[in-house]
Amino acid sequence: MMDVTSGVRKGWFSWVFRGSAFLHILAAVFMLCVLAQTTKGSLIVRSTYISANQTLVVISWFASSLAILSVIVTFTVLTFALDKTYRPLLQWAWMISVIGGAAIFLNHFIQMTVISALSELFILMPSPELASHMYEWDKLLQQVIGVFSPSCFAISGLIYTAVMFRTRDFPSSLSWWSFLIWTILLTGAIVFRWEQEAEQVLLGVAIFIYIPWLWYAADQVKPHFTK
Repeated sequence: MMDVTSGVRKGWFSWVFRGSAFLHILAAVFMLCVLAQTTKGSLIVRSTYISANQTLVVISWFASSLAILSVIVTFTVLTFALDKTYRPLLQWAWMISVIGGAAIFLNHFIQMTVISALSELFILMPSPELASHMYEWDKLLQQVIGVFSPSCFAISGLIYTAVMFRTRDFPSSLSWWSFLIWTILLTGAIVFRWEQEAEQVLLGVAIFIYIPWLWYAADQVKPHFTK
């Protein structure tokens, strides 16, 4: 009976990590093929694209939201999988990730509602005042998505990584891999103020190496989760 229960728990653990990897692949595809187009060109070009592809844009933001939610779920699992001595510290790290995730969800909701509506209005009645208003929204949301939220997830991820190093029999390769991911993400948040394109590249690199980390972690961390 205990073996069956253990197998179910292991299967659930693998599903969480590999499901998160799949969601990040899906979100990355939408980001490259759809959301990237909403940030290129003049305001009228961007507004026209958003208005003409409103459903696809909304789906893309929703896919991104699911990927972010999966990160929080993954951290939740790690909170119970890693050394329980550090669980209070991990709970603080988890809360930091929730704050960062909430900021991203708010950003995505605004993008799907307010920005979408403003884009349609700008196409119908373009004006300098409305353009200025939309640029102010852009500046605010860029700080959320480019600095605040990535910093929250990076700090949270680095705390989890520190506990990985302190967890007995936890693969050191997996710990260093995790350290690299969150360091790159934090670096991107830091350089965003001076070079936004560099931040986007670093974010892409972090996601690129985070996906295989999730897949590898699904098998490597299972024994710790079932203890």
